[in-house]
Amino acid sequence: MDHSKNAWPLSPYDTFYLSPKVVRSLDLDDIVALVILAFLSFAYLSYGYLYAKPEPNNHLFFVSPQDTSGIKRRSQDRRNVVEKMNELDKDVAIFFGSQSGRAQGFASSLARECRARLGVNALVADLDDYDHRHLSTFPANKIMILILATYGEGGPPDNANTFQEYLSGSQIEKTSKLANLRYFAYGLGDSNYRLYNRFVDEVDERMQAAGALRLGYIGKGDAALGNTATEDSFGKWKADMLKALGETMGKEARPMTYEPSLEVIDQCAAEPADIYLGEPSPQHLTGSPKSNINLQNPYAAPVALSKELFTRGDRNCVHIEFDISKVPSLKYVSGDHLAVWPINPEGEVERLIGLLGWGWTMRNACIDIVAKENGTPVPLPTPTTRETVLRYYLEICGPVSYDLVGFMKELAPSENGKKMLEALHRDWTRIGEELSSKYLNVAKLMQLAEPNQPWTNVPLALLIESLPKLRPRYYSIASSPSVAARKPAITAVVNAMPSIPTTPSPTAERFHGVATNYLLAVKRQLHGELDSLTPDHPSYALSGPRNRLEGPKVLLHIRPSTFKLPTNPARPIIMVGAGTGIAPFRGFVQERGKLASMGKEAGRALLFFGCRHPDEDFLYRDEWEAFQRQQPGMLDMVTAFSRLDSAEGKVYVQQRVRERGQEVARLLLEEQAYFYICGSVRMAADVRVALVDMLAQWGSKSEEEADRYLKMLKKLKRYQEDVWSS
Repeated sequence: MDHSKNAWPLSPYDTFYLSPKVVRSLDLDDIVALVILAFLSFAYLSYGYLYAKPEPNNHLFFVSPQDTSGIKRRSQDRRNVVEKMNELDKDVAIFFGSQSGRAQGFASSLARECRARLGVNALVADLDDYDHRHLSTFPANKIMILILATYGEGGPPDNANTFQEYLSGSQIEKTSKLANLRYFAYGLGDSNYRLYNRFVDEVDERMQAAGALRLGYIGKGDAALGNTATEDSFGKWKADMLKALGETMGKEARPMTYEPSLEVIDQCAAEPADIYLGEPSPQHLTGSPKSNINLQNPYAAPVALSKELFTRGDRNCVHIEFDISKVPSLKYVSGDHLAVWPINPEGEVERLIGLLGWGWTMRNACIDIVAKENGTPVPLPTPTTRETVLRYYLEICGPVSYDLVGFMKELAPSENGKKMLEALHRDWTRIGEELSSKYLNVAKLMQLAEPNQPWTNVPLALLIESLPKLRPRYYSIASSPSVAARKPAITAVVNAMPSIPTTPSPTAERFHGVATNYLLAVKRQLHGELDSLTPDHPSYALSGPRNRLEGPKVLLHIRPSTFKLPTNPARPIIMVGAGTGIAPFRGFVQERGKLASMGKEAGRALLFFGCRHPDEDFLYRDEWEAFQRQQPGMLDMVTAFSRLDSAEGKVYVQQRVRERGQEVARLLLEEQAYFYICGSVRMAADVRVALVDMLAQWGSKSEEEADRYLKMLKKLKRYQEDVWSS
């Protein structure tokens, strides 16, 4: 009997009841196939009955480690902001989209002022913490306030990506979706970027298209004008917004006084092992985590190698490589960012502790930080100690804010101190910018106002509510995983700028960049050079909480970036970098070189690099020269030196790009090259202007056509920027 043609297919049931005659007619292959088919059919039909039975308590094994309320399924509605507001009796929801922490600080400040000035209770909400679909049920008697930073060239900050996706998606296409929602909006941007404050404008457009009603005007802060200008802009918008909010809600404004939303409790009954002494997350209390490494949960990575690339007077540049070999899940690709979690310098910690009048017992005693009312977030790990808060958790070195000066003037220990702070607060626009540009932090302000008496009236709760959290700093990774998969590298210029002297001294004080000087201290510890530090160099508690950073180690995590090489390695690449902006291009060139060494096709690389002097700050000079010898013709490097004594005078990188204009235009227009810029916003803007001119001249285009062409390249990811404000 031929079963391959004109035969009825056998069902799983038939295979168990074949007649002996039929079985004898089957060959061995047929029998094996039928047995396997029978087994699979039986397994499929018994799934969920004889095996793989559902575990009724399956959800109990996936409770967040931060959840201390017991093993219990969490309602999906915990992400419903409307239910949250009703539960906590809040009339206003202040959502923040923040990259550096400034928008979050403004949101917290505004919530305090809503309560103090209008008696209105406000919920401060991280955009990433809520399901935005519930905004369609936002009641008409409540108000939303949005404080949104624009990140980079018009993009949302990390915690606002899901909000942008919601507003851009099909869920909100109908114009009546947000018909009951009324909102105010303020944006934080930088006019050095071409798409200045684009994110808040985009959100406003889409919310109004969905039926929401904006109240008042959109306020906009400009980081390019300095911290004080941003504070001043926010202050003016806030005053107008509070007036409109009061009128909308039928509330009359009253004088502003500090009303803490947090309480610091001294009677702390925690076990010593449960007290946070600088650990960033619960996982770190029991050791360094080796999975789920992210912004909330960094990894303590050993420093594998560190060296100074140059040292010239008050300028240093360090190269550091980290060992992540023990964390297989921690990976990177060329162009990603590495986040370093710094520690505040001991000098500034001791300065502030001394001014606050904390004795040894007070500074080291266990404290608990609790919210005075439901819904107020506690921004720091708790229980902890006062000293720990200043060393590890707050930005005590940052410029002082207008709001904090307003509160501090009532708490000064002397009349002279009060008068000084009142004058500063009253004329903040004129005086504040000068103080901000000279990096006057809260301790230095107190020292200037009243250096001879302790400021014992200043509560720790005020500092916790007014100062931003100490946040990680991001650096472009200066290596390729194809060469150093488990040892990502970063490049950092160490910052030290003049500051206002607060004590009689023949030596002017300096402001030291918190993270870069921390990394320099780590490098010097690694090489046994700490004893050679002069008093002008800040010192740090390098061993970290409970000595878990000994080695030395640095807390870090990796943030993916869109700054990426072409998927086709044969495509040519054009790279423009100034200073440490050359860092990601080191990784790009390493990756192209590795491909070439393996016999694979790798496109040509044209690298423009700008620095001060070839003998001072030409970063990785030996490596570039060695690469050109080993891979002849693959890398063409063009340099620009702004401090070289030559007939050309000062030369900047955008000038060199113009000089090679015809070649650059041909690579872009004819060879489908990718173009990358890394460095300061202003440099990137100048390079873009040069590109438009070059494309117009050598591509037979008008300036408008050349500009549109660059915009198209940006959409195609063939024109990419990784830039920052200088």
